[in-house]
Amino acid sequence: MGCSSGDLECYDDEHPSREVTITAGFWLAQTVVTEGTWQKYRHATGAPPLPAMDYHGHKLNDVRVNAAVPVIGLTWHEAQRFCNWAGGQLPTEAEWEYSARAGTEGVRYGELGLIAWFGDNSGNHRLDSKQLWDADRQKYLKTLLENDNRPRPVGRKRPNSWALYDMLGNVWQWTADWYEPGYYAQGASADPLGPSDGKWKILRGGSWGEVPRSVRVSIRGSDSPEGRSSTFGVRCASRQNP
Repeated sequence: MGCSSGDLECYDDEHPSREVTITAGFWLAQTVVTEGTWQKYRHATGAPPLPAMDYHGHKLNDVRVNAAVPVIGLTWHEAQRFCNWAGGQLPTEAEWEYSARAGTEGVRYGELGLIAWFGDNSGNHRLDSKQLWDADRQKYLKTLLENDNRPRPVGRKRPNSWALYDMLGNVWQWTADWYEPGYYAQGASADPLGPSDGKWKILRGGSWGEVPRSVRVSIRGSDSPEGRSSTFGVRCASRQNP
């Protein structure tokens, strides 16, 4: 777990790499939660609607457009409530990374453009997201939005060897753990659950708006449990047969 061997783009919070044991089996959803599934949840529970527009004025969570697009803009609390309703829970950070790697030890489980939607390929025209980011970070998001970069329907890219789709790219995925930059140096080696408390929760996997450096199996994102973003989604885990 942590920075992959030979990866020269790791951030400090991906160090030190360490061996982690997961002692009990678990299931992970084959895709992130879609807008269509979220609407079923809302109808069943009366949950309030998620934001229909981001602060750039772009529409979000319109099931009429494509029910297979990831649901976005949900907080950690909303993600956890959904997973509980579905009979599961959010995966731990260790469970998520174990699933993403699917028995591999490299930076990614395949060629980036074939397995993930990210800044280069999630819009109308192909971009060089790294070049754009390096040249002018202030205009980076504006350029992506003008190119209609956005979440894409699940299951369109190649899965990893465990048949899990979009483990990298498309949307960041909430996990159960609190975030602590130095946790890898002191966390448990068996079934780690993360720090006992904190201010931010961990997201994993990168998203449709990221440069390649942020779409790797060891990348760690974080935000407040109340945080919302058009790049945040969810994938649920279960420790019972689904």
